[in-house]
Amino acid sequence: MRAVQIDRFGGPEVLQLTDIPKPEPGADEALVEIELAGVNFADIDHRRGERGTTVPMVLGTEGVGTVAEVGADVSGVAVGERVSFWNPGTPGAYAEFAIAPPPRLVPVPDDIPSPEAAAMALQGLTAHALTCGMYPPSAGETCLIHSGAGGVGQIAVQLAKASGATVFTTVGSAEKADYVREIGADHAILYKETDFKDAVLELTDGKGVDVVYDGIGNDTIERSIGSVRPRGHCILYGYKSGGFQGGPATELPMRMLARNTVFITAGATMFYLFGPQLRARSDELFALYRSGDLNLRIGGEFGLDTAAAAHTAMETGGSIGKLVIRP
Repeated sequence: MRAVQIDRFGGPEVLQLTDIPKPEPGADEALVEIELAGVNFADIDHRRGERGTTVPMVLGTEGVGTVAEVGADVSGVAVGERVSFWNPGTPGAYAEFAIAPPPRLVPVPDDIPSPEAAAMALQGLTAHALTCGMYPPSAGETCLIHSGAGGVGQIAVQLAKASGATVFTTVGSAEKADYVREIGADHAILYKETDFKDAVLELTDGKGVDVVYDGIGNDTIERSIGSVRPRGHCILYGYKSGGFQGGPATELPMRMLARNTVFITAGATMFYLFGPQLRARSDELFALYRSGDLNLRIGGEFGLDTAAAAHTAMETGGSIGKLVIRP
């Protein structure tokens, strides 16, 4: 089968389109024929060697497709069933077929298009875990969501807005600012032109927001904390070996935390997506999309032979919404 594999860590240039044997599912595994693979920062981390994995490896932690085979001990999953999945421990979705653990499989209703199902898998579930699990904003509260035009951000913005909160978000271009306003953001802050902390404090008359959702980390953490009101919350997500997307891990600025009594939540959203929660959160996202209350932009569709271009688009911030690869 065709697959995108790496045999060394590095930049997008290490992605190689190759032909490898189709994987065989174990007794407790399912084999999925991939229709679409989602592109995520986790894939970039794997490519760089920042997730503790080894090479050679096929990239891709998220996919949408059809169950092709199931192992002897698998129940509750039928061959021919259309599913989405995210598999943080064992990548492999940048391929024509991939192994997935049945507890990670989510049945995809017929009325949900595959690109949108991909957008609602890892990134959509992350956004739901953040805004409906780690800290659900209430009506009248204020929140700051970093990277509001990205795959996680576009969904988090809409979920937070649906709660009745006033939504601030950072974006990297005027085009992205227009997009996040279209999907419900009240304030779009162009972080390349202005310091987002200063902008938030000005827009809130110096009070700060009730909660910040920060998946960037070290480039932003001090200013994120400085954007939060006294006794407010700062939610950090996307942690990987060595730090966050913004750089290596450093000590939290304890003086700032103590001064404002800011509550920090730093953890993996995967702990909000085990067992029944995975299905329940997915069903809520499907229902919101079906009702028209969740709008999703697919920012680009690539082939296996152009997977490197997808990584470049995500790393350079040149994309809006969800990026997918179609084998």
